[in-house]
Amino acid sequence: MVSNWTCLFPCAGIDPGLSGALAFWNGIEMEVWDTVRWVGCTGKRSYDLDDLWGILDACGISFGVPVFIEAVGHRPGEGSASVKKMGYGEGLWHGLIYGATLDTPRVVQPVVWKRALGLLGQDKEASRALALRLYPELADALRRKKDHGRAEAVLICHYGRWVHAQQKQELS
Repeated sequence: MVSNWTCLFPCAGIDPGLSGALAFWNGIEMEVWDTVRWVGCTGKRSYDLDDLWGILDACGISFGVPVFIEAVGHRPGEGSASVKKMGYGEGLWHGLIYGATLDTPRVVQPVVWKRALGLLGQDKEASRALALRLYPELADALRRKKDHGRAEAVLICHYGRWVHAQQKQELS
């Protein structure tokens, strides 16, 4: 299992789902932002391009910072409209990252990062619990069960930090 270790390389992780978030390790601390907003009184969540661009700007991701995006896919029992919306969200993030001249986003399958973190077959609550253990300073941001999107973005970023550190080590 990928554990918590000292890694000074900045890295970002994105859960592009409808409860999604962006997590950014700036070399010192982990920060997390929600990436989907409630739209008016419709009771539906949606992606707001201006919000997403503002999040990229706020966290200070720059050229060369690896960005790991979870691949979206269809799960049993999931409607085609929600799969389409998640695919749209993943595409928006790819476009924003390219448009901001950042490093090419790295797509990671959920099974890959979850296996590396010992979460394969676990529910979203297990992801939230692990994120809290690894980053207790995020307790306020991860306090509710519905904060699992934030937790998964944090864990995708954590996995990305580990992958990036391994690649840097191989190059030395």
